[in-house]
Amino acid sequence: MTSERMIASNPINGRRSRGPRTAAGKASSRRNALQHGLAVRVLNDTATCSKVEVLARIIAGASADEVRLGYARIIADAQCDLDRIQYAKVALLNSYLGQVMSAGESDVVLSLQNIDRDFDGDELSGEDGGARGRAVSLGILQRLCRLQRYEDRAISRRRRAMRALCCAATTENVTT
Repeated sequence: MTSERMIASNPINGRRSRGPRTAAGKASSRRNALQHGLAVRVLNDTATCSKVEVLARIIAGASADEVRLGYARIIADAQCDLDRIQYAKVALLNSYLGQVMSAGESDVVLSLQNIDRDFDGDELSGEDGGARGRAVSLGILQRLCRLQRYEDRAISRRRRAMRALCCAATTENVTT
């Protein structure tokens, strides 16, 4: 049974979770999706769209009907997304390594150790440069986690389309 305190807190909590209200907050929120461009579908770009079509025709095969070709397009679209995500990860890691290398040789070892360690608050012994290295390492891991969300979504889309394509091919073979 819901208590009086929970009933009273529901509208307050609801007001907190309605997104940005100020113009600055809305503008900041709007720019979030443009940070790396992975929220944009590859089919909006004509060059990538032709790449998706060629890949889809290869996946579907020469004698593919529209249903199989549709599933193959989804698979190819997801694969192009995965390629873009991989490129973004490499660019992010290269940027990180550039920052670490410019920090100096002693910070490089400390910062690279921070990637592998668990961020539970334990301090590594070292100079103040190690704290900066930990902050940079944590930032890079947070960005990689954000990219992982896009990657998981693309893998899921590709997997579903592959199952559907296999089912369509099996159904076609049974009926013919």
